[in-house]
Amino acid sequence: MGKAILFLVVAGAAVVIAIVYMSGKAVAPPDAKLPGSESSTGDELELPTNRLRSATADLGKQVADKAKAAAKTVGVAVGGKITGLKFDREVVEVKAGGKAELKVTRSGGDMKATKLELVPAPGSGLKATGGEFKDGQEDTFVTVEAPAGAKTDAGLTIKGGEVTKVVPVKVK
Repeated sequence: MGKAILFLVVAGAAVVIAIVYMSGKAVAPPDAKLPGSESSTGDELELPTNRLRSATADLGKQVADKAKAAAKTVGVAVGGKITGLKFDREVVEVKAGGKAELKVTRSGGDMKATKLELVPAPGSGLKATGGEFKDGQEDTFVTVEAPAGAKTDAGLTIKGGEVTKVVPVKVK
């Protein structure tokens, strides 16, 4: 559904750009004396082609920027980057000296192989591994380890593409 919305936004932008561009072609009336014509008298009608091209380019850039923003909103690929991460739970609970797994599902992007950046809170003593997406894979697992002496409450920052999320970790 997100790709359909993006397609409609881009198609609409193309139509608007075409209309604006074509309207510049129809500025002069049929009997107007144009610069460089044989019947030129010096009082020719000047067509604002440079201004029109500039305005069309600016409009095209604005439409492209808005299409990218709309694509981000619906979780569609933007430049091949991950635009959404979902976790199987909000808080990771792990026993002291043990490990726990967190399932991560990605959305958006081109689904190429990539690795999440895992950053345990400084001084927490936590360790995090995993988070590697294989080509075409939507799900991966992150393993959180709480060695002896790890803080009881800390956070794990997970970064992927345009998404950064801090997942609370409770050590029991």
